[in-house]
Amino acid sequence: MATRGKIDDRTRLKLEIKRMRAELQDTVAVLEERLNVPKRYGEFKAEKKRRVREWAHKNPVPAAVAFVSVTAVVGVTVWAVARKVYDSL
Repeated sequence: MATRGKIDDRTRLKLEIKRMRAELQDTVAVLEERLNVPKRYGEFKAEKKRRVREWAHKNPVPAAVAFVSVTAVVGVTVWAVARKVYDSL
């Protein structure tokens, strides 16, 4: 009956190894998901874009005012930097 005990031990060990491999694969998958910064940033950006579009759709006038304001600030900033660079030449 000693042989039967060895077979049971081997079977038990194989099952334990299988379980541990599955657990390790799950852990690696979770870590990979958490550490994949480009993917997470893309998801974050897509969610923010969706929320801004939804807000703009519900509030078109404030969205237009915000767009014009941001555009004006960017335009003035670019103009000021370009003028400073041109004056320094």
